Amino acid sequence: MKLTFTRSLIKYGILMSMLAISTVTYTNQNGPGPGLTGAPGDGNCTSCHSGSPVTSGTAFDAIALTGLPVGGYAPGTTYTLTYNGGSAATSKNGFQILPLSSTNAMAGSITAGSGQTAMVSGSKTYLGHTVSGTSSTSWSFSWTAPNPAVGTVTFYTTLNATNSSNGSTGDVVYLKTFTVSSGNLPIATITSPANNAIFCAGDSIQFTGTATNNPSSYAWDFLGNTPSSSTIQNPKILFNNPGFFTIRFRATNGSGTSTNAQRTIQVVAKPTASISPAGPISICGGDSVTLSAPTGTGLTYLWSPGNQTSKDIKIASAGTYSVKVTNSSGCFRISPNTVATVNSKPAAPGITCVDSICAKDSLSISTSGGFSTYKYYVNGTEVVSTTTSIVKLKLDPGTFQVGVSGFNGTCNSEISSKQVIVSSQLAAPTLTCGTSTSNSITFNIVGGQTQISLDSGNNWVSPNGTNSHQISGLNPNQSLFAMARTIDAAPCLYSLVASKTCVASSCQPISYSIQKPAFVCLAGPGGIQQKSALVKVRNVSGQNTFIKFGNLAYSKNDSIFLPIVNGNNNFLIKVIDSANASCGSKDSTITILGVGPIDPLPQIDQNIVPACSNGNVTIQLSFPGNTAMLAQYYKDEDSVPFANRTRAQGFSLSNIPVNLFGFVNGTSIKVRVIDSIYNCPTYSLNELMSIVFPAPAKMQVFKENLKVELRDTGASASRNWIFGDGNTAQNTPRIQNHTYANAGTYNVTLKTTDQNGCVDSTSNSIQIVATGLNQMNAVAGLTLYPNPAVGFVQISYTSNEMANVMVMDIHGKLVVESRLMSG
Repeated sequence: MKLTFTRSLIKYGILMSMLAISTVTYTNQNGPGPGLTGAPGDGNCTSCHSGSPVTSGTAFDAIALTGLPVGGYAPGTTYTLTYNGGSAATSKNGFQILPLSSTNAMAGSITAGSGQTAMVSGSKTYLGHTVSGTSSTSWSFSWTAPNPAVGTVTFYTTLNATNSSNGSTGDVVYLKTFTVSSGNLPIATITSPANNAIFCAGDSIQFTGTATNNPSSYAWDFLGNTPSSSTIQNPKILFNNPGFFTIRFRATNGSGTSTNAQRTIQVVAKPTASISPAGPISICGGDSVTLSAPTGTGLTYLWSPGNQTSKDIKIASAGTYSVKVTNSSGCFRISPNTVATVNSKPAAPGITCVDSICAKDSLSISTSGGFSTYKYYVNGTEVVSTTTSIVKLKLDPGTFQVGVSGFNGTCNSEISSKQVIVSSQLAAPTLTCGTSTSNSITFNIVGGQTQISLDSGNNWVSPNGTNSHQISGLNPNQSLFAMARTIDAAPCLYSLVASKTCVASSCQPISYSIQKPAFVCLAGPGGIQQKSALVKVRNVSGQNTFIKFGNLAYSKNDSIFLPIVNGNNNFLIKVIDSANASCGSKDSTITILGVGPIDPLPQIDQNIVPACSNGNVTIQLSFPGNTAMLAQYYKDEDSVPFANRTRAQGFSLSNIPVNLFGFVNGTSIKVRVIDSIYNCPTYSLNELMSIVFPAPAKMQVFKENLKVELRDTGASASRNWIFGDGNTAQNTPRIQNHTYANAGTYNVTLKTTDQNGCVDSTSNSIQIVATGLNQMNAVAGLTLYPNPAVGFVQISYTSNEMANVMVMDIHGKLVVESRLMSG
């Protein structure tokens, strides 16, 4: 420990009853802070101990750091080092050590041994003594050399050899450095291939490497490849897959393993090489065949034979063909061979068909020639390939060249062709429904010389009217299907066909839709209320319709409010068309459910006792159990509930804890309960709440040294004290005394309960000062810190007068006395 005076010229004696100073160990037994090794940017122990650091002499020469490797360190290797004070050491010593590179960066790592501690400052780690280590004269610890090596490492050390006195004088501080160089590691170099060299997938690549300083072994890494490694100095490695690969090479000698030499190579996939068609190919005399190589960016081609360089070539001669495909990286493949032969072409077959045809008919084409396969063409485009010599084609109106060729198993013949004219049919006549009665239907026909069929085209007759055809003797609502056409000249003879279905009048079906609610909620504030449901009849068909709701007379109204009571409400709706009265009405029955309230009504507990405004209260609610889904709590007719509880959240709907913040005495509470089937609400009656405000907690504090007197000055009925030092007092009188064990700042809390059971609290932060320190308030310019003091105290005095300082322990024994001059 150390007692320091800063500009201390104090004329006043100070009794410090809480400061006991017995033995002072100036080696700082709890361990010094970092940064005292004398390294660049560091201080040293003379900042606390008098004198200048010793850097030479017999005792200085005796200080040693053993365990450093003589031949230099191997990167990443851990060594056990011992720092020995030798003859410079005394009975009580302290030390600190730090290894740095030539750039003053932390070199490797150190691990504390017995009697030592590691201290981190920024990126540096220092070793120093602990309490148990001050009695030692040497200290052993572990040092792991940096990896990779950083060249020469310097160990900066300081040794504080103390005289074990109670002062900062008489101690000797030594600063000494020790160095160790890196080992004579090999330096590995990749000589081949060059960095970023490009190779083709599937090729073997020759790797060569060399290393200095007599290497004894080698190691290669081919990351991402199989094989992925080799221990041969100059291996040849196969790379099957394309991509970028990282290559590493290193060498090992007696000092260790070199750092990795590294290269990146690119392996490029070879292009696909193929010929389409693949063959064998038969070329018919006079024809040629196109051979195609694969398409790709940056590809070049070389065909054999012929040395053509285009992607596609045409051949007409027999031979064996291949293509060499090369990509932009120079990687290539040669395709499999395609063999071509040349055969003579057979004579064209004959063709037989009519010269003209109607578009509704099929064109029959026949041929001869004894071929195995026939191909039929329209305007030069193949449309059918078959083994038969007769086909039928369906053609649109127009003029066409139809043709046929034959295939004898080896070659196709030339095409025989013939012109055919395909005529359009006339447009179909217009066929519509005319005037109909309950027993007749009239079809209207507009066109040239028309015909009509009533049996789906099996029989055709001329209309029985000039532009119409009437059918009588039908039943009401009977329907008929008719077809009509116009007579034309050859080759079509008839026009396209029109069709129509017409219905005899009489009873026209009535259709409509009904809009209604499925249910109506009958509950409201105060219980069951009868309500009405709006029912609408929409989209009614008919010429002159009337609607009847329930027992009400027929009316033109299509909407009505129907009274709804609890349970199922059934209503009969009838719709009639007066223009077809004999057809009767179309009836529909609807049901609307009247949903009554949850029974019995929810009820808030009538016996809510007075509640404290700063506390919570549980509101009890009685209501039927399983049909309730949601309870919403409101106050003072608010439109937004202050609390919600749902069964889906796992809450109990029958009670709810409420924080009374914002509530006042006489606040009105009501609850709205919604059932889980129809979401219909039910309301409780209002309930008034009785709310009281707690008596505020008040305290007074009186201090005398370590003692305090605490007084409850509020209107409480009972109280508890929390003193802030871990002690409490419950159910105490209004005046409470307490003594603190140590000086300091404490937060004292008073919790009170008034006659209504309401709780309040207040807190006060108090400063407890040890005996004698209050005398300093009268000394101008005097400060003392820290307070309370443990092991170290700073006294500062800024007056211009002379000062005499005396420090005594609690028994009155003088520990230190000094008379100082200001400045």
